Amino acid sequence: MLVPSEIRAVASQADVYRKAIQSSIEVSQQGYTIAVDAICLLSNRRANKADHEIYLAGTYQMATNGHKLVKKCASDFGDVRSTVFQVRSNCSQSVVLVSDGSSAY
Repeated sequence: MLVPSEIRAVASQADVYRKAIQSSIEVSQQGYTIAVDAICLLSNRRANKADHEIYLAGTYQMATNGHKLVKKCASDFGDVRSTVFQVRSNCSQSVVLVSDGSSAY
């Protein structure tokens, strides 16, 4: 049986988890855009050097921002997982198995 503090701990992670999912969607969209930009850059060999440098600068900035988001996203997912596993562990420790196989608290 979950005690109120464990219920609050799990409930608080729902919003963190939702935000982490939203961040992962944004990161994957940015990754797709970076890949498309790289393909366009490499496909357009006729563009002058200045155009290539501007294109690369924008792609670099997007990659830098994406990297920051990926690190935060991974950290958020890890935090949720740790909290949920800790609550699960706490619940498992409070269960006492009785001889007939049923559980008592």
